[in-house]
Amino acid sequence: ADRHVLVEETRRLRRRLAEAERSADLRRREETQLAQRLDAVSRRAGQSDTAAAELAAALDRERHRLAEAEARLERSSADSERIRQALAVREAELDRLREDLRMEQNSCATLRDALEQEQRGNTRLKSALESRSDEVQRLESELEQFRYRQTTKRSETGSGGGAQ
Repeated sequence: ADRHVLVEETRRLRRRLAEAERSADLRRREETQLAQRLDAVSRRAGQSDTAAAELAAALDRERHRLAEAEARLERSSADSERIRQALAVREAELDRLREDLRMEQNSCATLRDALEQEQRGNTRLKSALESRSDEVQRLESELEQFRYRQTTKRSETGSGGGAQ
């Protein structure tokens, strides 16, 4: 479950990073356009003394816009860096989880091998036990026959009239 959450969060962070980078590109284009407009305004300012005051005000406005665009770009870059760092942390966590999973799989394989060996040993022991059980039954049968013969001999010698 932790792994699924990390994967989802990693995807979300990657999407945010892509959005931040697109936003930064847009801001760079806006900065370029503002700089071009600033150049155009500057050229027009030199053409007319009467327009100079208006152009100076426009120039100030464009500089202000440019400063705002630069500030947005810096914030966007900082956001992108934070997202990259968070993504790196998540990827490191995923790598650690993958390594933990690999170690667990190896441990399971080792336990599975040990269990199979134990089962083979149990099968051998069961076979030996069955063999011993057959041997015990055979010996009990022989003992019973021996007792029967002894009892029969005693009966014959006892009724045969002899003292023992």
